[in-house]
Amino acid sequence: MELHSRYKKKSIDLRDALNNGIRIIVTTLQKFPVIYTEVDKSEKKNYAIIVDEAHSSQTGSSALKLKTALADTEEALREYAEIEGIAEDEVDKNDKVVQEMITHGKHKNLSFFAFTATPKGQTLEMFGTPASDGEEGFYPFHIYSMRQAIEEGFILDVLQNYMTYST
Repeated sequence: MELHSRYKKKSIDLRDALNNGIRIIVTTLQKFPVIYTEVDKSEKKNYAIIVDEAHSSQTGSSALKLKTALADTEEALREYAEIEGIAEDEVDKNDKVVQEMITHGKHKNLSFFAFTATPKGQTLEMFGTPASDGEEGFYPFHIYSMRQAIEEGFILDVLQNYMTYST
């Protein structure tokens, strides 16, 4: 299996890795706006996207370009045609509304796994689980608390040596 060197850091390297079927790619979101139109069709390809600091990274144009590059647009267009009650060949792929729907919608071939220590409401709405029993809002899929991380030795308890003083 070919691995990309950790020294290859250009957007063109990301494009080539995606187009050549490299199975594991570690990159930053900021490379997608440069190459999103140059990525081969993603039909029949599935992607798992692991997002760090989800609270600040998934609402900008870079995140939309990632979806544009990796989404199975043919599947999205079929779904759009079905919703609109029209034949697939009647869908204008260049229509701005259609393009917006593709970049903003959920895609069956994209699985997002997002991590954050400080979730905002918008982050929970995007990645969380809807509240049940008539409650409004969203809940995190899973919580790994600071207390648990301290108990398991993954982080230090910064309050252990906390002290106050008067000046």
